[in-house]
Amino acid sequence: MRKLFLLLLFFILCGFGIFPEDENKLPDVVPNYKIQITDTDGYSIELTNVSINNLLYLSGKHSKADLVIDFKNIDKIIFKNLDEKNLSASVYMKNGENISLLIKGNLKLKGKSKYGIFSIALKDLRELKMLGIINKE
Repeated sequence: MRKLFLLLLFFILCGFGIFPEDENKLPDVVPNYKIQITDTDGYSIELTNVSINNLLYLSGKHSKADLVIDFKNIDKIIFKNLDEKNLSASVYMKNGENISLLIKGNLKLKGKSKYGIFSIALKDLRELKMLGIINKE
């Protein structure tokens, strides 16, 4: 009975995300977006196979509402830290419009650089530019 309890506890802890995600793995993302990011120190790098918390959209608060913006609609995002947990994202859309979101700074952007797998918290970014979609050949 004790072994069954421990096994059940293990599965519950895994389900609640107690164990850290593998920083050395990329999710299978389709489509494969190519972006250029600039961090708060001014360092820029291009990434492919990009996701935010393993998803292909940016989500946050716009006024009182929750808003989800698909990567395919985004041209550029400018990030600005508000406090230790939150940041403002000015999202410039491909259709010329822009919108501001309040987002959580601990969300992780992950992608593949020419050096290897790259992972960074959104709070450490200054800018993100969409460069296009990589077609599989």
